[in-house]
Amino acid sequence: CNMSAETKRALQDVAKMLERAGWDDHSINIGGNVVNSQVGQTLANCTNKVQQQEPSESKNLLEALTRDVQKLIASLPADKTDEAPQIVDNLEMLVKQATSEKPNRRWYSVSAEGLLEASKWVTDFTGNIGATLLSLGKQLWPDFQLPGSN
Repeated sequence: CNMSAETKRALQDVAKMLERAGWDDHSINIGGNVVNSQVGQTLANCTNKVQQQEPSESKNLLEALTRDVQKLIASLPADKTDEAPQIVDNLEMLVKQATSEKPNRRWYSVSAEGLLEASKWVTDFTGNIGATLLSLGKQLWPDFQLPGSN
């Protein structure tokens, strides 16, 4: 797995946050939590998919989005940590659509909406998920608008 040191640190931070939130059920999987593992694996898969892209503005936006989602998950309040799998599922679908030859606008929009909603759960979130989603969407469809902005 060819991950940057920053990505590895972010994934470790996410794993620690999930463990602190009580996601450490050894009865499910000795040595680690299945959900925690799935979140980390999905984030790694997204990072790898983005890194495989040719250098472009879209790749830069996807890298920024992936970093922001990692920060978002690491910053989730305790009552929202169980939402981490859905957040990474939204990221995964969005990355899939943004890197597809024929991206599905509806799936992109649904995933974008989920990420925007999740970003509201973190007080003082410093990432700019909305602007990144809009810029990336406009790369795919020039008339793209964020969900709910019409």
